[in-house]
Order: sequence, then C-alpha cells, then structure tokens
Amino acid sequence: MEYVIGIDSGGSHIVIQAINLKGKELFEFTSVGCGNILIDYSATLEQIKKLIFKVDGNLSLSFCKVIVIGIAGLSNSKCASKFKEEIFNCFHLPVVLMTDVSLGMWNVLRGEDGILAIAGTGSAVFAKSRNKIDRVGGWGYLIGDEGSGYDIARRTVKFITSSVDHHSKNDFTNLFLQKSGFNEVSDLISWIYSNDRDQIATLAKVTAEIAPTNSQALTIISNAANDLAKQVIILLKRNPKNLLIGESGGVLTTNTIYRKKFEIVIKSFSPKMKFVISSKNNSYGSYFWYKYNKENIES
Repeated sequence: MEYVIGIDSGGSHIVIQAINLKGKELFEFTSVGCGNILIDYSATLEQIKKLIFKVDGNLSLSFCKVIVIGIAGLSNSKCASKFKEEIFNCFHLPVVLMTDVSLGMWNVLRGEDGILAIAGTGSAVFAKSRNKIDRVGGWGYLIGDEGSGYDIARRTVKFITSSVDHHSKNDFTNLFLQKSGFNEVSDLISWIYSNDRDQIATLAKVTAEIAPTNSQALTIISNAANDLAKQVIILLKRNPKNLLIGESGGVLTTNTIYRKKFEIVIKSFSPKMKFVISSKNNSYGSYFWYKYNKENIES
C-alpha cells in the first residue's frame, strides 16, 4: 500500500505518521526530545532518521511516495539544504522540508488558502495565499506573543502585583493563589523568576479555570483573545478573500471562553468567516501537501 510520511518536528517532541493515499493513518509514533534544527541540528537529524527507520520496520519504505518534514527553527537556519540532503542520502526518497508552521497550515486548513492563528505557549498568525505566506506577530515572549499562554500569565501576575502596590483587595488574587498553590504573592514571584517561559505559561490554565465565575479572570482572558483577533484582522485587511481561519494551539483550541471571544471579534469585522480546528497532529498535513503537489515531487 502506497503512503506518505509526515513528520512534525517541534521544540520538545517529534511526531511521525504514515498516511495512505486515501488519507488513512497507518502508523504514528511520538519521540520526546528536541526537534528544532536551530537549537540542535545533529540530535534532530538523528532522531528523525530513527523515526523513519521505525516506519520502515512496520511498513516497507519501498511504498513511500515522499517524506514531508515540518521542522522548527528552519526559517532561521542556514543548514536546510544540508539537512534535506542527509535525509535523502540515507533513504533515497523524495524529501520536502518546510517550517513546522507551514506543515500546521497544510493540516488545519486542509490545503486551502486561509489564515492560521496559533495561541499556545507563544502566539503568531499566518496567512496562506497561493503558496505565499504572510505573518503577523510571533515576535517572542519578551516583545509580543499577544494572546498566548505566556501573555495571559503575564497579564495575570501584573494585575496581582498592581493590586498589592495599591493595597487593593480582590477575590481574584486570593482565588488565584489558592488554585495555583501559593501562600503569598511573594511566593508566586519567586517561583516565576526561577522557572522558564513554558512553566510560567502554565499559569494561564489557572486564570482560565477561574474565568467562568470571576470577572477579573474573564477580563484577562477576553483581552488576550481580543489582541490575537486584532492580529488576524490585520491580515484580513491585506487579503479580504481569506474567509477560512484555522485555530491551533492549546489556549485557542481548549479554552472555550477565549475561543468564543476571539471568533466574535473577528466576525464583527467580517461576518462570513469560517473557523476550523483539526483533531489530527500536524504531521497529517503531509497528506494534504501530497494531494495538492504530487505532480511536482522531485526525485
């Protein structure tokens, strides 16, 4: 049975799938470890090779039509050609290399033109139109990443510290400390300065949990969603024909309050917008890439 291999190689793990030409998933495996070509080229290369060999152990590579790899760090790396060549020399199969975001767009938008909004630990918005990619946001947590999990955590802590500065008592601060397991605000601040961005972003889940019954938490979530929606609108103004918006990232896909606010703001600008979420891993984007590009595959 002929199939394509899709690989979603991100910062903390790599997912590989084999998908037949009718879209049925034949094999999937997840490997924990760095998959960012910019951070660790050698480790990423070896890990991806091992995963492809794992597919070969279950499905003969002689039936594989193409290996499509979406890889983090690619847009800023000068080693893309070398990486592609090493994969090809190892397996002697056509290799397509793209950013992990591009593969995500193929998956969520199912190969169609549109906009992909991502809100996870970080955030960014991308537009795809006739194979051209445009971007708004995604400048990193020190500068932007509006609407991300980290942004929600930052807004939350800024409100709490401002309340302390103004001697302002409020239910939100006490409830947040209780839910997040901190006795005092000082304990929260100490924890923040001893943890990394990913850990800090997890505080957003606490704010989201409180939001249905607390007006301040609701305001924080709504304002974050509004800022991400504004970035989408920037791209819609550039290309009003984009009527499909893909939603991706844990904040956007699992937080109902956030997603509803995000969609309301965008629909107030363009009522005909259609929103889609994919239940599949982004490695599945390889199937849609093949569907639209199978006539142009280079051996």
